[in-house]
Amino acid sequence: MMLLALSGARADAPVPDSTAASGAAADSVRSSPADSASAGASANAPQARRPRRLLHDAGHAFVVFASDAGYVLSFPARLDAKGAVILAGTVAGEAVVYNNDEDLYTALTRNRGNSAYDRVRDLGKRLEPIGITQHTQPIYLGTLVVGYAFRLDRLQEISGELLESHLIAGTLRQLCIGLIGRKRPSQELGPRTFEPRHGRSFYSGHTSAGFEIATILSHHVDFVPFTVLAYATAATIPIQRIDARSHWASDCFLPAITGTLIARGIIHRFEERKQAQPSSSWMPEISPWIPASSGADGAIGIKLTRRF
Repeated sequence: MMLLALSGARADAPVPDSTAASGAAADSVRSSPADSASAGASANAPQARRPRRLLHDAGHAFVVFASDAGYVLSFPARLDAKGAVILAGTVAGEAVVYNNDEDLYTALTRNRGNSAYDRVRDLGKRLEPIGITQHTQPIYLGTLVVGYAFRLDRLQEISGELLESHLIAGTLRQLCIGLIGRKRPSQELGPRTFEPRHGRSFYSGHTSAGFEIATILSHHVDFVPFTVLAYATAATIPIQRIDARSHWASDCFLPAITGTLIARGIIHRFEERKQAQPSSSWMPEISPWIPASSGADGAIGIKLTRRF
């Protein structure tokens, strides 16, 4: 978790000019035509990058993660009309699925032997390891470190988002196990048997992880066909989990929604931090300029405006 800060705020953000009066200030540097070449060279010079501060970034991770977790888990306090409708629809949908758990299992498994169904189920089985955090977290940590070390911003950001969303969703799952403790279908006790701290059926961490990954990758790829494919692939995971009698259908319905919303909340937080970072740019433009040392009217010069 300490490495989350490495992606929460990119370390290579340009450092603002120390002589600036404010973040919105603009310094205008004017040159005659004879000076335009040197001005252009300055404009094209690479921006200085802030040196890596590993200990500082790692220490800041606790603040970043706690802030993001608080933001995601406190969503009821920020509900607007649209959010209230989504929440009400989710609760209603979960209630309908819960009341039909056994019928849904029977209807689903009736398709065993159908080649299309078997391929979907087998794909979900092959994707099962993505829901096991002991397997995935070392991978995400490794890619986060690689992105940080080599300044691969996109890799760094995706890895950080996956880590945060999985940690928050995993915490929610452990709370559900402790408070609800629903028994798995494979235990042959029916869908209404609960034993807090012992039952592990609700909710499906595999389903949540699949939809978190689909949400985060779709955001970064930003291509509709990929988004459709990503969510369709994620949907094979709950199908397999229900077929294998690891979960009831209602154990998977809610995590598919919460996994998506948690990932979207983390993406929103990362985007907020990126937009809040100071930036620096040179904007060249041609404009009339009268040098103080000459009386030429309307001489054409180059004006470079730097905003930071």
